Amino acid sequence: EPAHDEDAAHADDEDAAHDDAAADEDADHEGDAAEGRIVEVVANEFTFEPDAFSAEAGETVTFRVTNEGEIEHEFRLTTMHGVEDHLAGGHDDHGEGEEEDPLVIVQPGETADLTVTFEAAGQYEIIACLLPDHYEAGMFADSEVQ
Repeated sequence: EPAHDEDAAHADDEDAAHDDAAADEDADHEGDAAEGRIVEVVANEFTFEPDAFSAEAGETVTFRVTNEGEIEHEFRLTTMHGVEDHLAGGHDDHGEGEEEDPLVIVQPGETADLTVTFEAAGQYEIIACLLPDHYEAGMFADSEVQ
């Protein structure tokens, strides 16, 4: 008889663990729906991984950018016209609120989130680090909003 009670207790523990896991899974999905998709990005000298990105118009994405490099890097969503204007302006708009592009500057060894809701197809064409000489060294990634 005691073995039967232990089996019942074990079955109850398994059921409770299964219920907890299902509740955790439901909470994760609710969080995903509320927050949108999370894209892990690694910045280094002088690359982004992944090196291409696409989203649907209306989608919300959080870019979780980790700087594994030795120097600070910028993660900026922009257009080729925006890149050209920035370079012509002498790299004057980094995180001070003057720019219209969503961006985050990440120090070495740190991680920062940038959450963006893509409103229209073609809104952004490129992800770039526009700190002096970084873009010129090849620090950019293709971006497409469909």
